[in-house]
Amino acid sequence: MKSERIYKYWRRHLLGWREELEKEWQTCRRTGEVESIHRLRVVLRRLRVGLRLGNRWLGKERVAAFRKWSQQVSTALGPVRDVDVTLEWLAGQPGQAAVAPWLQARRARLWQSARRKLKRLAKVPCEVQDEKGGASRIAKKLARRFHRTLAEDRQEILQFNTPLDTQDTEHWHELRRDLRRIRYLREMVLAPKECKRDKLLKKLLQLQELLGNAQNCVAAMHTLKPLAQKPEAAALLRQLEQQRRNWLAQAQKELGAFQKSRALRALETGDKS
Repeated sequence: MKSERIYKYWRRHLLGWREELEKEWQTCRRTGEVESIHRLRVVLRRLRVGLRLGNRWLGKERVAAFRKWSQQVSTALGPVRDVDVTLEWLAGQPGQAAVAPWLQARRARLWQSARRKLKRLAKVPCEVQDEKGGASRIAKKLARRFHRTLAEDRQEILQFNTPLDTQDTEHWHELRRDLRRIRYLREMVLAPKECKRDKLLKKLLQLQELLGNAQNCVAAMHTLKPLAQKPEAAALLRQLEQQRRNWLAQAQKELGAFQKSRALRALETGDKS
């Protein structure tokens, strides 16, 4: 993939994500809606990946400041998102009527607390600083960093050879972050139609979804834990534990296939295809 294309698409996505952030920031602060909170957290993650890739030319201190701010926002909204995930899972479950009102009240309190922390929108550092040799030189250096980052994350995935321990959440959450970073980088340099056809993205999304489902079970179990003494909640917790194990078992199988896939191995050569 040519360096000029990587640079062009990287700049385009940064500007697009900045615009999306401004929109979602206003909507989220005004409504606190489930999907708005989710979309805001997603665009912040994408921006952190894109800005980190180009921090040398965007200003390391400015990028670090924005990344710190964005992480604080994501952390503030995290507990609200966990309750939203739990309520979504509960819909239609036997016994949900006994715990749903408590969750809805908890959600309202958590949102009010989070809303007070959303004080101002930080400026996204998208202005590229000049360098000797101009944009062409920057593009070449950015492309090298892009491929190096992909290679490092690819290696982390290939070296993940231990079982997905259901009790060690952070163990497989790191894997999920590596998968997500490769996905965001891949999407960053492809056109929408190319993304739909891309074999690597399809495999990444499939594995990421399985791990995401397992993570949602973890979040729901943590959220329902204060109600563990209620018979209805105890039954729900047992069901969540079983589902978590099932999702991780499927993810373990998919991970093995993904590690052997041609799509992942193609990243070794800088993805010339």
